[in-house]
Amino acid sequence: MKKVSCNVLMIFFLMAPQFSTLGQTKTQENQLNQKNLLLSLGWTNTTFRDFATSPLFYRGSGFSLSYEKQTINQKSEINWGFSPLFSSTQACIAKSDYLQERAFSAFISMDGYLKYYRDLPRISSEKIQFKAGGTVLATQNIRINESLLNSAFGVETFLNLMVSAKADIDISQKEEKTIHLWFLKIKQNPSKQKLSFQTDIGLLNFNHRPSYNYVYFDEIDDNYTNELFALKEHYDWSLNGYRFGTKIEYSKFAPTGNGFKIAYIWDMTNAPGKHQTFQMATHRIQYTLIINKNK
Repeated sequence: MKKVSCNVLMIFFLMAPQFSTLGQTKTQENQLNQKNLLLSLGWTNTTFRDFATSPLFYRGSGFSLSYEKQTINQKSEINWGFSPLFSSTQACIAKSDYLQERAFSAFISMDGYLKYYRDLPRISSEKIQFKAGGTVLATQNIRINESLLNSAFGVETFLNLMVSAKADIDISQKEEKTIHLWFLKIKQNPSKQKLSFQTDIGLLNFNHRPSYNYVYFDEIDDNYTNELFALKEHYDWSLNGYRFGTKIEYSKFAPTGNGFKIAYIWDMTNAPGKHQTFQMATHRIQYTLIINKNK
């Protein structure tokens, strides 16, 4: 019996290196072909101005959600998803006997996007990885401001083809550390971490806006029973304006591949349309949960 046990132990120790190698190979494959689900919640600060109604700036805050799928392999990265934003804004009006001190507006925006990056190995290193590619970004805005009466309802559509660039800096913790904070001891295990910088620059900027000021009247005509009639008949597509976006992001991963991200995102749009300009900027602080789909 003892002899059989010794033989089993000998076989186990001989096979252990092979099992270890298989485990490392599987981990490397997962790192080279990652499939992640990203779920985000963010706080946003929104500023916009629409010259079709007034030159007033509207500012306010709200929250955003995001659903994104990510695929990363040895040569490229693909991200696609959508992100709704809900915000309550207030017009910046000087105190006056003729104008309201406060004019509130409900602001709703929906982004749908597809990003593609290609690795740039010639200028990359083990510490910094550079990527370049493009982004297709579609944005739908809905704005409601009851104080503007017939101009209370505003809608804009933006479609942007953008040039994109990204840099990932490896700041992984290689060794175990202990942080002494007064009477607390915080133990930090080795972990994969990275800092990312991303920028998007609009190359082709389309916008779908009205060819006149936002003034809507109820049509007394049986031919126009569709509430979206105005969007079809009196809106025009234009190719003009510009759009920029940046993102600074910190990511931390667990050995399982799951993790989280904290990001600051800035987006700016200027759309002249046919006659009146629309300008918008959003600042967003976003927390993202990374769910590894390779498992």
